[in-house]
Amino acid sequence: MLKQVLINLFLITLSLCENYYIQIGEKQFPFTLEDNSAANKLKEKMSIKLKMSGDINHEKYYQFSDTFPTDTYSPGTIETGDILLYQNDYLVLFYETFTTSYSYTRLGKVTSTNGLKEALGSGDVTVNWCKDNCSDLKDDEKHLKYNFFIILFFILVF
Repeated sequence: MLKQVLINLFLITLSLCENYYIQIGEKQFPFTLEDNSAANKLKEKMSIKLKMSGDINHEKYYQFSDTFPTDTYSPGTIETGDILLYQNDYLVLFYETFTTSYSYTRLGKVTSTNGLKEALGSGDVTVNWCKDNCSDLKDDEKHLKYNFFIILFFILVF
């Protein structure tokens, strides 16, 4: 029984260690995904390269041809790095903090936003959304957490 509990805990921990990045030119930004059906659909689409538009001073967006499940809420304040779904088909990446009355579904959050606004620039930009495999990630960076938990798993179980 204890062995099965440890195995389940290990599998849950591994799923929490997934690494996600957006890459804009040569610059990469790590992000996390929410635990909801809309974020899971975005996860299924990775790795994807999207040409994101930006007519407004605080966001870049991409309209998917298919729809996502929604669980909308009105955040009141959008924060730099928020990754939200507008309506059911617009992926929106915010690079400035501001107040809003619009409703969104939360998808995730860029965890290190230093230089995000500058990397996105003005006008359209190509953004690569990836899981663990942006072109210049080093294997050591990608797998450090996994290796730690695998070793911990074997110590606890055996």
